[in-house]
Amino acid sequence: MARAATGLSVLPTYLAQEDVVAGRLVRVLPSWSLPVGTLFFVHPAAKHVPRKVTALRDFLVEALGRRPPALPA
Repeated sequence: MARAATGLSVLPTYLAQEDVVAGRLVRVLPSWSLPVGTLFFVHPAAKHVPRKVTALRDFLVEALGRRPPALPA
């Protein structure tokens, strides 16, 4: 709806960046942002954590640990 100019949306930078730069989305409240939160990766306790779980955890830590570039005001 935001792209169709029929609504407002709160989007994370990594989803909105390309549309803002291309002019398809416009920030209407550039000085406002959601408070920073915490993300927890939870899995059942096990003596040996499956490699798939470890791989996903490591990927998320890497991908989400980088601070996304700031959007233009």
